[in-house]
Amino acid sequence: MKKSVSALGLALLFCVSHAFAQQPVADDRLMADQCLSDIKIQYQTNPQITALLKGARIKEHAFVLERYDANVGSQHIASEINATVEQRDRVIGQILCLIDENKILYKTFFATQEQ
Repeated sequence: MKKSVSALGLALLFCVSHAFAQQPVADDRLMADQCLSDIKIQYQTNPQITALLKGARIKEHAFVLERYDANVGSQHIASEINATVEQRDRVIGQILCLIDENKILYKTFFATQEQ
């Protein structure tokens, strides 16, 4: 009886951990999309960047959300997003966002040299 309970417990633990392991990917994508949206708002007074970012999106599978616990100066940072931005399947740049408690604290866009 103990062996079957242990096996059942391990199977349940695997299923639960697998379900939670898949969740951050969707959350990471949402956070990357939010970062790009915030950057579009940030640069709306710059006509060149606004034109470049019009219709831009995060390239599929080209974003990374690094989770860590550190201070930059006195500001706590919990995550960093780096993502490739494309427009009509052409890479136009990279974004960087620093996040704490699901709040974007810093965001910027780096255009590629090939425009």
